[in-house]
This record gives sequence, C-alpha cells and structure tokens, in this order.
Amino acid sequence: MNTLNITVGQVLYDAGFITKSELSALKDNTSELIVSTKAKISPVLRADGCLHEYTLKIDGTALICACGCNVFHHPDNRDLELWNCNCCTFRFETK
Repeated sequence: MNTLNITVGQVLYDAGFITKSELSALKDNTSELIVSTKAKISPVLRADGCLHEYTLKIDGTALICACGCNVFHHPDNRDLELWNCNCCTFRFETK
C-alpha cells in the first residue's frame, strides 16, 4: 500500500494561504500559526490595478527566461522574493 505523507502546513502553502517563510517557520518550530481562510494569493499590482511587471538584471545583464521572455512579476504580494515569468510557468525565488 502506498502512503502519502503531507503536512497541514504544506497544504496551506500549496493552497496559497501561507507564504514560504511561514511554511519554514512551521517546520522549524512548534509555534502556532493562525491562518485566515479568506486569504488569497494576489500578484503585485500597480495603482491602476494592472500587473506590475519587471525586467531584471543580474550584474548588469538582462535576465532572460529559457522561453525567451525577459519580463517577470511577483505572483504573491506577500512573498516579494518569489518571481514568475510572464510567458511560461517558470518560477524562482531570490535570496
């Protein structure tokens, strides 16, 4: 019989109710975390409500995704270290 071991924290993270840093805090200690079920993942938006898009540079060189796109956005306004490519599903995290 196959079993699947998954934590409540991982489920909350996958559903977008907590950030990666909150998930790490749950794994690192036994502190409680109160999560609002009304929380939704929302990307970073400009004042006019449109997606805030960025071109990124690393050491002065434009970052270009494997798909060829050079425009990225923050998919979660609660985790500004998380980036998504605007054209494909590529996601990365900065530190």
